[in-house]
Amino acid sequence: MTDEDKKAFAAILRGVADVYSREMSVDSIRLWWRLLSRFNVPEVKAAFQAHMMDSDAGRFMPMPAHIVGKIETMNPQKNAPLSADEAWAIAVQAQDESATVVWNQPIATAWGIARDVMPDKVGARMAFKSAYERIMAEMPVGAEVKWFPSFGTEPSRRADVLEAAVKMGRLTAEHSAGLLPAPDSGQPTEAGKIALRQLMSTIKRIQ
Repeated sequence: MTDEDKKAFAAILRGVADVYSREMSVDSIRLWWRLLSRFNVPEVKAAFQAHMMDSDAGRFMPMPAHIVGKIETMNPQKNAPLSADEAWAIAVQAQDESATVVWNQPIATAWGIARDVMPDKVGARMAFKSAYERIMAEMPVGAEVKWFPSFGTEPSRRADVLEAAVKMGRLTAEHSAGLLPAPDSGQPTEAGKIALRQLMSTIKRIQ
């Protein structure tokens, strides 16, 4: 979630607390926000609803850990770490400088090591997998892995990649839409306008 989602998040939280005859202080809302802001509003809303409909756990006001658990249960593919082969399939796209790639820091770091081995693609793949597996093994259990775009030199190829990342839950639609305006004028390009409409359509589908 972004700062623009704070009011919606607070409304959801207060609504849930009201069901359980609880009052939610400003400090409590801020704490909940810090713990859940890495998710998007539809995910949080769906998780609260799932908790409240649970015949056992739903009898009690949820704690943040309950909501995180619900989100991870409902989105197992999103939260599961990628295998080295899956990560390589993403990283190797960066070999094309015109391509936009949405990846995370472990993939980007491992690619930086593998890139030095190019053009030996077999050797680069082996170096990447070794580095990626080491990086993932050294990460703390439960550590959040954030996804971000690495823009290629061809602007017209960015929109489809960003929209795909939104559908996979790796980027929020709002964040992706904000990346589309042309950097020189601050105004959306024609491709950006089309992509923005597509992304806003995606927002409506997941709400």
